[in-house]
Amino acid sequence: MLHSSSGAIHLQRWEPTVNINNSLGQIVFGSSEDGGTTINNSASIVALSSQNHTSTTSGGYLTFSTTPNNTTTLEERLRIDHNGNVGIGTSSPNSTVGKLDIAG
Repeated sequence: MLHSSSGAIHLQRWEPTVNINNSLGQIVFGSSEDGGTTINNSASIVALSSQNHTSTTSGGYLTFSTTPNNTTTLEERLRIDHNGNVGIGTSSPNSTVGKLDIAG
């Protein structure tokens, strides 16, 4: 919930069409070991659309990713889906096991 009396940071996609699984905004944490030529991402939080957006629909979900040691590839570790289900180690949280689904 946004409160009118507090500050806010907005990451918005300014497109005429937002389709399912489009990125809506992201925060990426990384570094450069060679003076800025190569950026290595170590972690990210990404907001994506869970449906085509219209004036009456704007479903979304969040993914949290980290990069394993000795690689440079982000891997999704946690997802909060459009129903509020949380999956750790799964990109498809199973609501039949409750709001929290831990795989592995």
